[in-house]
Amino acid sequence: VEFTAEQLRYHVEDYNATLELTDDDTIVSWLPLYHDMGYIACFVLPLILGVPIVMMDPEDWVEDKGLLFSTIEKHRGTVCYMPNFGFEVMSGFDVGDVSSMRFWISCSEPVFESTARKFMKHVSQPEDRFAACYAMAENVFAMTQSTGIRVARLDDEEVVSCGPPIRNVEIKTVDGELWVRSRVSITSYMSHESIVDDDGFYPTGDMGHIVEGEIYVTGRKRDLMIRAGKKYYLSTVDAAVNRLVPEARGRVA
Repeated sequence: VEFTAEQLRYHVEDYNATLELTDDDTIVSWLPLYHDMGYIACFVLPLILGVPIVMMDPEDWVEDKGLLFSTIEKHRGTVCYMPNFGFEVMSGFDVGDVSSMRFWISCSEPVFESTARKFMKHVSQPEDRFAACYAMAENVFAMTQSTGIRVARLDDEEVVSCGPPIRNVEIKTVDGELWVRSRVSITSYMSHESIVDDDGFYPTGDMGHIVEGEIYVTGRKRDLMIRAGKKYYLSTVDAAVNRLVPEARGRVA
């Protein structure tokens, strides 16, 4: 996808209406900059807002995962983004003093209730400091974000809420698929024809529900397996293997 500097600025303004970051915050990240969560949320966004960033090489974090907690303690970090597997992995390391943290944001993978609750208990912080974010590069980054851990039973699965849409983002469902429109969302991929409908919404490829204004993502449209007439999302299979094979937790694909 391609987007302009102006779209970046618009997105930062809209997303920060939810985050409310100031120069008193500090983002701590091990995420690689070639991924949109690392690049936008942990580099471009704080750069535009003037928010301090403490970054570490992903390889250093892989070698010493406890480095994340010690860095947060040393620099009084307030915001940290990780995919679900990161929260699963970090639940097994000594925490130290992370009382300065106000946002643990899970994004870029399906968010599982068991992992989220286990992690927040591990760091001894209230669950309202946990946030589930639904994001994709087609909207620069964030589209929704929750406060706390809310769960609904949908399509025979317990699904974690990704919260309401951020400012200037609209989401609807079409045949169970989530469609998005905002002032920064794409209308086409590079050098291709338009992908939006007559109202300017583009298809995300994600299946989900909107319940009381909050977005629940149940799986990818193309990551669906049908077995004996029943539908299974592959992320659900990953989660089951994580539960059944404890030694592989956080490393199942």
